[in-house]
Amino acid sequence: MADLELPVAALWNHRRGELLCEDGSYKLMFAIEPRSGIMVTMLPGPAATAQEGTLCIPEDGYDSLQMQVLIVPFNEDEAGAAADRFTAYHGTGHRGMWCRLEPIGGKIAGVVLDPSDMPLVHPLAESEGRLLKLLNADRARLSAVVNARLGAELHEILAVGIDPRGIDLRCREGVRRVTFVKFAEDPAVAEGRIRDLLG
Repeated sequence: MADLELPVAALWNHRRGELLCEDGSYKLMFAIEPRSGIMVTMLPGPAATAQEGTLCIPEDGYDSLQMQVLIVPFNEDEAGAAADRFTAYHGTGHRGMWCRLEPIGGKIAGVVLDPSDMPLVHPLAESEGRLLKLLNADRARLSAVVNARLGAELHEILAVGIDPRGIDLRCREGVRRVTFVKFAEDPAVAEGRIRDLLG
């Protein structure tokens, strides 16, 4: 097993990537349903039927996470919670086929990875709903804190995901990320990080 920090940080800090297939490359958005460990995306027909590819996160480059994946098309009924997760992150109106991306290997900064080095489930998954409710209880306060933290002027901010490394936020401008200074592997610790953030 490789050192997990580089691949895990790449995997959880980004929700966009570049898929390299035999017939070309595709920019994509994805989401991870942390209870089931399903990575879901929408792909055009040629990519959806490619069977295998390399998902580069955030894009193709030596320092990116290069994840070898099986590409498994499925319909929205089969996608279930994973499709809901994608919609929560990226909204509606996207075109393409629902696909699950299953890691079978990878590489980052020259280090070869096993699927176990790229975990799609995290220890806050079962507590995520409660933690997101706490984050979104005062949307005006959340917006003020996030904009100050990121030095940005984002609109319609909503917390849509949380993991031990930080918080994912959907806004009019896309998906943004606020990272924790220290990891929060335990739900009680994560709740403390949220209360500190919101002040």
